[in-house]
Amino acid sequence: DLYQNVSLYEFEVYKDKPAAYRLGRAEIGYREDGGRYLMMPEAPDGYAVTYLGTDYEQIIGPDGTIYHTIQDKEVTVGFQVSGIHDDSDVREVSQTLTVPAYDGNESDAEEIKLAEEQERRYNDCPEVIPALAEWRGGQGDLEIGGSFRVIVEEGSSLQETAELFKQRYNAMVRCHVQIISGSLQDAGSGDIYLGYADESEGLGEEGYFCDISDKCVIRGQTDTGVRWGTVTILQILSRYSSLPCGQIRDYPLYQVRGFGIDVARKAVSIDTLYRMMETMSYYKMNDLAIHLNDNTILSTSGLADTAEHAMTADSAFRLESDIANENGQRLTSAEYAYTKEEFDNFICTAKTYGVTVVPEIDTPAHSLSITKLYPEYALQARAESVDQIDLNNEDAVALVQRIWQEALNGEEAAFYNAGIVNIGMDEYYGDGEQYRVYASQIANLVRQSGKSVRMWGSLSNMAGKTMPDSENLQMNIWSTVWADPLTMYRAGYTLINMQNNHLYIIPGGGYDYLDGEELYRNWEVNKFYDYNQLETIPAYSPQMAGAAYMIWNDMSGSLDVGISEAELFERFFAPLGVIGGKLWGETEGTYQEWTERVYKLGAA
Repeated sequence: DLYQNVSLYEFEVYKDKPAAYRLGRAEIGYREDGGRYLMMPEAPDGYAVTYLGTDYEQIIGPDGTIYHTIQDKEVTVGFQVSGIHDDSDVREVSQTLTVPAYDGNESDAEEIKLAEEQERRYNDCPEVIPALAEWRGGQGDLEIGGSFRVIVEEGSSLQETAELFKQRYNAMVRCHVQIISGSLQDAGSGDIYLGYADESEGLGEEGYFCDISDKCVIRGQTDTGVRWGTVTILQILSRYSSLPCGQIRDYPLYQVRGFGIDVARKAVSIDTLYRMMETMSYYKMNDLAIHLNDNTILSTSGLADTAEHAMTADSAFRLESDIANENGQRLTSAEYAYTKEEFDNFICTAKTYGVTVVPEIDTPAHSLSITKLYPEYALQARAESVDQIDLNNEDAVALVQRIWQEALNGEEAAFYNAGIVNIGMDEYYGDGEQYRVYASQIANLVRQSGKSVRMWGSLSNMAGKTMPDSENLQMNIWSTVWADPLTMYRAGYTLINMQNNHLYIIPGGGYDYLDGEELYRNWEVNKFYDYNQLETIPAYSPQMAGAAYMIWNDMSGSLDVGISEAELFERFFAPLGVIGGKLWGETEGTYQEWTERVYKLGAA
């Protein structure tokens, strides 16, 4: 027999239809000059409507401007409907809107019409990863010869972008590439031109426009946007000797497209970090988190029978530090650590690749490398908590602040050129209010150095009144128990999806590899689901920043056979194309077809 059952976890019943659902439809308006704009939906009587944003701000800007797209695109737009006389009557609602390709250029429209009449064939969209956001096919191909020029806009800072393109291309094909400064008018047949686009084109921080005809012209608002344009060209040229003529307007759906690695429980060489960073860049992934300090999990270590025994567990602080205790024992790991200079150089080099390195010093938990030096600063509630800082001890808090100040301040500081740092804050088992005050203190210390803050979400599991300021603070949602996504969203925090049951890799543990096919078929960046609970954060909100997956080396000290760096890289690379594709925009075809495309492109 066939049983047809439907299970509902939660539903709402209304006496009357909420005002938000009586909102009119948003439409596209047209100006006399040919420009387009978002026409606001009509609000119900007694209500006001506010535009909140769209999932693709490169299509509809914050002021409602609709940019000159080259392909039909469907966007999700968000509105807030609020009662004029009742401040508590507020609800967000979204609508989908199809934005057609801009046809304001009459000469282009006539050319397309003529081509259709003559049944001429346009080039198909190139197969790259992530998939292109917009493509308008032309005809014919641009042959890339054995010698060509890359012309960099005069007075720009795009020289390094051009050099990276040259290095990668020369690694694929032996040829002569000349880099010169000049203008678009200097670009001849077969040349590649790199330059800047006007802000009015709406490409944003990472978007670019590429016009391939008898030459290839790449323009972006920023160096990063131009970098992503060169990556697209490199991917095409890795498989073909020519470029299909046409136009590309490309940009990401989410601003944080990340990967993180625990280098504390297992030492990872700086060379491997460079290779991971370069491979991320090749797939337009832009956020590399480095977890620098941690220790064996004490509760499962077999060492937590006494506090003294627990203090013997493995721990590491993988960054050069001048801090030492009165016995001369240094905070820096003697086994392996990054010098201040090489880590700073890594941060700076990654920027030229379009990748933001996010270093993390994790406190008040996961801090055995600190409490080993200063056991009087350890939380003494039970033996397995000695890797946690006693936040009731002012000297202990002052020490952590000193560690941060050393890493942040001064031109020789390891994090001096970092734009954002992670202050840790996960899995603390001390007092909730003390934890919240401490999180606020460390976050403010980081902000004073001019940097943004990231932390592991834990506020839902740490009772207290103090709320860390949400300004310039990103929160990793790794567990909906420790940090409820909707609660954190309503509190104003910017969220990053790092759910442990979907995005954690623990080599040799229960999460040895990510399930790429499951991610491809079912995972969505802005949906958080576990324990029979599903919460969706609006993709149109800038607070839904993106997602990242993570390698945790929890088991490295327990495995009979260790995990090599090559095996770590294998686990890193396997889901990269799937996750990167979804974070940039859309994936295409079946999972097998998509992964085949990834492995044809390969790693850096």
